[in-house]
Amino acid sequence: MRLSSRSYPHPVLGNRDDVPGAAFQAALDMTADKQSVYISVDVACSCSVLNSYLASGDAEFVLHVECSNTLFRRAYPFREVQHRISIPADSLNDAVEVNVMTRAFNGIPAYKIPGAHPDYDGISFDIRRSDILAVAAVRRSGRIPPGAQVFSAALFSRSAVTHIRPESKHGEKAVVVGRPQGALRALRCEKSGDEKTC
Repeated sequence: MRLSSRSYPHPVLGNRDDVPGAAFQAALDMTADKQSVYISVDVACSCSVLNSYLASGDAEFVLHVECSNTLFRRAYPFREVQHRISIPADSLNDAVEVNVMTRAFNGIPAYKIPGAHPDYDGISFDIRRSDILAVAAVRRSGRIPPGAQVFSAALFSRSAVTHIRPESKHGEKAVVVGRPQGALRALRCEKSGDEKTC
């Protein structure tokens, strides 16, 4: 599920300029062994109102994982700012999209968010259960053969910045995550096997 910028009926943190006065960030790490793919997420939100809804249980984080090649799609709700999931390795093959968002767990009447765009001044919204309240950018990983690759990516609400680093002591390759130019260069490097051209 691609969460491209869109018009929601209420301000959504991380969606274009809906809430320029706050940030929603999620850092992801993915590792794999022969049986499972593990995704760890670390979430940070600078909006006090949204944080209060998260603390009271009226909102929750969601890690959404989708693989078009295997038709795997699943949402993993969680409440803590650090969370780890495991997915059977045979459920994912090639490109995997990962989204992190915050959604309403309960209805929230008269919802207002500080730092919202001036178009929302003086307006409150009746939020329904499962309405999206915050989004982080979608990230795609490269091929995930069991036990072969690892990636680490930082998701920022208004940035294409992605950090990639190999993590394993056993020589696994890094999965390409980020802008198409970087992905193309890494693919050329992998196919050529020549580190000098990289």
